Amino acid sequence: MTIKRDILVTGATGQQGGAVARALLAKGHGVKALTRSPDGKAARQL
Repeated sequence: MTIKRDILVTGATGQQGGAVARALLAKGHGVKALTRSPDGKAARQL
């Protein structure tokens, strides 16, 4: 059984943080994203 968790990702609109956030979402985890520009294009795509 896989446990789904809510995970905080800092730098979620950057290259590495974005990849981590997308991978976690694909596995069904909840993601709380921390970013400098929450209204930016990359943040809206999450």
